[in-house]
Amino acid sequence: MSRDKRRLTAIVTESVQKAADIVRGLESSNGLNVPVILHYFSNGGAFVVERFGQMMKEIKDGTSTLNSSTIRDLEAISDRVHEKGFEILDSAPAYPHATTLYDVIETASPNKALGIIFKALFSVFYLINAIMIACGRGDNVEKVFWGNMIESDLCSRQVYIYSTIDKLTDYVKLEELIEARKKRGVEVIVQKFNDSDHVLHMRKHPNIYEEVLDQVLKRIT
Repeated sequence: MSRDKRRLTAIVTESVQKAADIVRGLESSNGLNVPVILHYFSNGGAFVVERFGQMMKEIKDGTSTLNSSTIRDLEAISDRVHEKGFEILDSAPAYPHATTLYDVIETASPNKALGIIFKALFSVFYLINAIMIACGRGDNVEKVFWGNMIESDLCSRQVYIYSTIDKLTDYVKLEELIEARKKRGVEVIVQKFNDSDHVLHMRKHPNIYEEVLDQVLKRIT
């Protein structure tokens, strides 16, 4: 998934509206404040959560163009994530190295000829973007995305599930991010594997994965 702002905004809006409806239904029946867990995978999920955080900042600084109903939904879910919830990041975030993106293309394109075409197109895009950055007219996507993930204030409790053999998620960069998050006062739980591939940790280690989820559920109840 790309970091297309319009598309990500639509995904966040639709997801949050559905979640808010569920939460309000539960709270109206039991009178309790329901915590919300964000459990997401790879950068496809990380890009959505990054956009969620940006939308909340826009609401807080008064620059949001969303309607009042959507803003209420975003605030409701954000409050329940931040106050009592958790973020569970599976194979995420993955630092977007150019070489890693080539691996993503290769993994997602079983057709070898098609993969070569996509890699060539990406190379052209990457070169153009690098030239624009050098000229002061473009954004360094790697630094912007990584900075947003380090500085996120959506949730004060996070779980990172990852593996040292994951070819798409650079675990060294991820561990640097984890230390940065801890320094910002975020409570972090780490589940590190050495033999499971990208987003396949639950398949490889179902019992351990379930224990981590149980630990989170016990913390929010």
